[in-house]
Amino acid sequence: LDFVASLGGFLSGRFGLEFDLGQRAMLGPPLANADESLVAGQLVELSGVLFTARDQAHLRLVKALTEGRALPVDLKGQTIYYAGPAPARPNAIAGSIGPTTAARMDAYTPALLEYGIKAMIGKGRRSAEVEEAIQIAAKEIDKQNKAGPQMGIEEKHARRQFKAARKAKAEQV
Repeated sequence: LDFVASLGGFLSGRFGLEFDLGQRAMLGPPLANADESLVAGQLVELSGVLFTARDQAHLRLVKALTEGRALPVDLKGQTIYYAGPAPARPNAIAGSIGPTTAARMDAYTPALLEYGIKAMIGKGRRSAEVEEAIQIAAKEIDKQNKAGPQMGIEEKHARRQFKAARKAKAEQV
């Protein structure tokens, strides 16, 4: 906790961010809508499976979604850590892993948010398009919470196909 407090103090001083170290949230993926009570600057500890992916993996995921194919893993409610591996040291099985620039995934993020990912971890700023997609996803979750049960996979697939067709038509104009 001392390291976390030091990091929080550094980020507060350097970037003007405020961290509430007393309100630590312990979350286990998949994230639930109940996790919406989190606030910016709140310390969050994730425990469980965390998926890592970079731009090429994102490209393949979004391609599968637009073609109506199932993803190799269920990412609904999950967190994606934008990370890349470093080469393994001699006699080591794997190298370390570190965050990569989030902006490289910006082209794919809106589709993955629509699919149902709940959180992303990376470094750097996000585009205005991604910020808007995050706000739309949050509003959609609010709407679903008020409406009751979530729509089934068939409705989501039909909706995704409709949006893709509408986007393709707009690009032709």
